[in-house]
Amino acid sequence: MRLIFVLLATFVNAAFSYKILVFSPATSKSHLISNGRLADELARAGHDVTVLELDFLGISQTTNSVKVAKKRIIDGFQESTNFKNVLHGFSETVMEEPSFTDEIKGWWAYQNVYNDLCAEFLKMDDIFNELKNAKFDGFFAEQINLCGFGYAHALEIPRHFLISSCSTLRV
Repeated sequence: MRLIFVLLATFVNAAFSYKILVFSPATSKSHLISNGRLADELARAGHDVTVLELDFLGISQTTNSVKVAKKRIIDGFQESTNFKNVLHGFSETVMEEPSFTDEIKGWWAYQNVYNDLCAEFLKMDDIFNELKNAKFDGFFAEQINLCGFGYAHALEIPRHFLISSCSTLRV
């Protein structure tokens, strides 16, 4: 009787759990840790969770972002240096009052280099096909750049969830 109960409980747990991909580009350690905490909570709830860290800044190996969920690091991006340069440009002017045009130029440069990094990842066919064959049920990604949701569509992941890591901008 006990064996039947254990088998039934295992079946019910498997039937109500999902295979989830958390798209977590390494744009800062705080973002990696925040996304990792979300992934760990989903994993603790019984879901099969994989965190995909695109290591744009070379920080994923030294960041303890997940404890329970699985973690997959993709590195070796050619555009990483350009991305770092854009971020350093923000750091240099952080204590100044930027003009509207300077702010637009900065965010334009940020989004362009981020898009270039995303395009690099799309060219990694072996990894992309491996992820597609994993047949994920759900996809989580941040609002910083929406290329992750393009991945979710291309990977044929049916459910998409937005992680809002920053306050929304009001204009």
